[in-house]
Amino acid sequence: MTPLEVVTLASIVQLESSDNFDEQQRVAKAYMNRLDKDMRLEADPTSIYAYKLENGFDHKIQRVYYKWTQSANEYNTYRNKGLPPAPICLPYVKAIDAVLNPANHDYIFFVADPDKPGYHLYTNDYQEHVKNAKKYREWIKARDIK
Repeated sequence: MTPLEVVTLASIVQLESSDNFDEQQRVAKAYMNRLDKDMRLEADPTSIYAYKLENGFDHKIQRVYYKWTQSANEYNTYRNKGLPPAPICLPYVKAIDAVLNPANHDYIFFVADPDKPGYHLYTNDYQEHVKNAKKYREWIKARDIK
């Protein structure tokens, strides 16, 4: 990866994960696995960034809506393959280190773990991922997070 690619991916990892270095390494590797498979990153932080570019940065975002993932904005990795053109924040050194020293796993799917805030549930099985995502959406709905 080029230095710009490292910092760009680290910016996504920074916003996707907790400040826990082990979790950042797992998230970084999952995104790297997607890139290696020529998959879209489908990173929520990039769709949030694209939304804010189009609607202003003064919005507090607590969840991602499907319609945001459909934006054609070049930063939205739900629609565009590869990394966005530039970082979406200034990542901490810890997030850069996580990209340079990612965890060792082959997972490509992950979703926030409602039972362990700041962490994710990982899998390679799409049906299991759908089940995990449903659990997370139900958790959001039960708390009326908008």
